[in-house]
Amino acid sequence: MTIALIDNKPDFVRLFLDHGVSLKEFLTWDTLTFLYNNMEPSSPIYSKLEKLIAEEEPLTVPKKGLEIQLYHVARVLRELLGEFTEVLYPNLKSNRSSVAPHINIKILGKKRKTHPKEPPALPVYPLRDILIWCILQNRAELAEIAWSQDTDCIAGALACSKILKELSKESDETDNYENMMALAALYEERAVGVFSECFRKNEARAEELLTRVSPAWGKTTCLQLALEAEAMSFMSQSGVQVTLLKNLKFSAIYYLTYNVSLVHNAVPSQIVSFIVRSKKPRPLSCVARLVGFFTAPVVVFYWNVVSYIGFLWLFSHVLMIDFQTLPSWREYLLYGWIFSVLCEELRQMKDIFFFLFLLAVWIVSYGVAKQAILVHNEDRLDWILRNVIYQPYLILFGQIPMDVERSSFDVTKCTLNGTDMNLPKCAYADDSGNPLFPEWLTIILLCFYLLFANILIMNLLIAMFSYTFAEVQDHTDQIWKFQRHDLIEEYNNRPPAPPPFILLSLLYFLVKYVILRRPARGQKQLMRTMDESEAAALLSWESYMKENYLQSQQYEQNQSTDQKIRDTSDK
Repeated sequence: MTIALIDNKPDFVRLFLDHGVSLKEFLTWDTLTFLYNNMEPSSPIYSKLEKLIAEEEPLTVPKKGLEIQLYHVARVLRELLGEFTEVLYPNLKSNRSSVAPHINIKILGKKRKTHPKEPPALPVYPLRDILIWCILQNRAELAEIAWSQDTDCIAGALACSKILKELSKESDETDNYENMMALAALYEERAVGVFSECFRKNEARAEELLTRVSPAWGKTTCLQLALEAEAMSFMSQSGVQVTLLKNLKFSAIYYLTYNVSLVHNAVPSQIVSFIVRSKKPRPLSCVARLVGFFTAPVVVFYWNVVSYIGFLWLFSHVLMIDFQTLPSWREYLLYGWIFSVLCEELRQMKDIFFFLFLLAVWIVSYGVAKQAILVHNEDRLDWILRNVIYQPYLILFGQIPMDVERSSFDVTKCTLNGTDMNLPKCAYADDSGNPLFPEWLTIILLCFYLLFANILIMNLLIAMFSYTFAEVQDHTDQIWKFQRHDLIEEYNNRPPAPPPFILLSLLYFLVKYVILRRPARGQKQLMRTMDESEAAALLSWESYMKENYLQSQQYEQNQSTDQKIRDTSDK
């Protein structure tokens, strides 16, 4: 079996499986390490592992090949899947010195490394491990065999799609890129098909599959994997949208009161039946009901809409009716309201922080260089900030400065020694008032600043928006349904109080997490943790639905015109 996997012989693997070999009993940690140490150097993952080992142990890397350990693979997988997942393989680095050295042998005319003779340690998820090994080498047929036997098939398909999309970004060859993207699309389509079959049979259990925390894939959910893999076709399904809408409307109330258990009956292999037993919901207190109601995303959204309408009414009232010489209490309320809205907007600016940071670097760097060349020993802070930040910012909108050229120098529009607080300090000049700054340098700096900041960065942003708009037009419905999750998650994690009362929530967070240093619980997400028996019953039902989906796909393929033509020609 091991040699059949390494040599990419899917027919031999099927033959072993037909004769009773179980992939679950076949795989051990040593066997898995042996498989990774015998990967082809041309495989997509090999270069990443080689780079990782070279960075970690630059002096101990063997000259004739890599000695790959599972913790190396785990680090690469976490990079491919995302930081939201936990490490898939344990760190066996401490046991590395006790492992017997590998011995090179020849099998079927090829050199292989033997793995050491040790008591076998069985992995918890062997089918997942073989599936990952096949996907990392872009072996579609072997991956098909492993995926068809796995019970956690929806999460596995989405994880494979995510891994292949990430590996395709680093592929230098067009053929490999297209093959990996095609395989990623295939697994996304399978996830869509299996989940659609599940949702068609039982909506409640399909929603559980979507939000169930999967220990096999780093304690994440199918929903999170689909979002990270940008699986728009999966997210745009009716079943996924129904789950999102339930979270939008009920949120905490829904998950506090909804509690079911699945019991799988031991029956003949030809029949699989499931019983849904609804546990009697525990009565909730009035406080719990009120908290669940007011923290629901849809309620938070309506509160913010009402708050914004009230803000517009108060703003118009103060400007047109109650604008006094001394501010009234309504005007002070308006100031506090605006401040609360500003605090919330600053909290949400983390999404565009990196773009603003890049733009700020260009603005400040040009402003500092220009100020240092033109003006010496300026000690007025307001004029320093104006010359370093404000004037370079205005250049982005077309206001070209005139003080960078000697011909535009006017001593009446500046102060020589900085005594006039209403005028900027004059540029460095001689005793007769002639400027001495290097004009060629200031003009070159201005040209470079305009080129990078005003032309490249701003036009690049406009081009990105134009490209995005063109892409959105073709997939409007899918993109809208995909991004609906972000909207629901925003209001799910937003403080329930609207402005200006949102200041109380922000003050509460400040006291709790900064002053009292309480550990953060993280953002509220669509995640449900199940016990082992409940999860096993749900995964068995998912596997049964997967078999139904594969049979329907096989039937459609057999009934297709091309297949009938092939069957006729074979006869």
